[in-house]
Amino acid sequence: MLERFESVKKVGLFEDYSHSPGCDLGEITIIYGENGVGKSTLAAILDSLRERNSGEIIRRRSLPGDVAPIVAVSLTGKVYGFDGRDWDDQPPYDTLDVFYPGFVTRNVHTATAVDTDQRRNLCELVLGRKAVEKVARLAQADNDGRSALTEMKAIERELQLLIKKPDTLDTFPGLPNDAKIDEHIEKVRVELKQAQSKDAILARAVPNAVALPTVDRNAITTLLEKSAPTA
Repeated sequence: MLERFESVKKVGLFEDYSHSPGCDLGEITIIYGENGVGKSTLAAILDSLRERNSGEIIRRRSLPGDVAPIVAVSLTGKVYGFDGRDWDDQPPYDTLDVFYPGFVTRNVHTATAVDTDQRRNLCELVLGRKAVEKVARLAQADNDGRSALTEMKAIERELQLLIKKPDTLDTFPGLPNDAKIDEHIEKVRVELKQAQSKDAILARAVPNAVALPTVDRNAITTLLEKSAPTA
């Protein structure tokens, strides 16, 4: 239950408001006044607290705007404070509902199209914040599952390229464990390298045969038997 505004400083027309004794809010309290006296500002403060949306207060800070807004609200026996940047805590979502222009903007179809935020907020209005959070977690889990499945299929395709036919991926995980698998792989790599070298050698062009000249052995022998004349 909303009990009182403990203090509102530098927010809209509230320059330095402090709670006065005897002005606690009841189960039903009517706040009325002329336009522009601060009714919407109080509603915006409560909505900011419910959503923990600091921007709702910061954009309403009093001119000239060089002093940070400070707010304290008592709700169900607890005081929630805004220090100029953020609230120190957030009440449970079922504790407070604020139906003011900001609520209408977020949840009511008032234009020619409904955007994603309006759909989400309308779902929250109908189902409640906790239900929406569970739906969001379910959607995230579904997306994570789809991503994991896509990744698994990609890995399976890569493994299929490494598996020799006619083996399949189903038979591959069932193969016995080999403690010397690294040695065997290295041996196969050496054999593969040798085979590739052999293929490269065999692929080279064969040299053409060269015809040798015919030599008369007898004539050479007779020539060698002659002696050169001595001087």
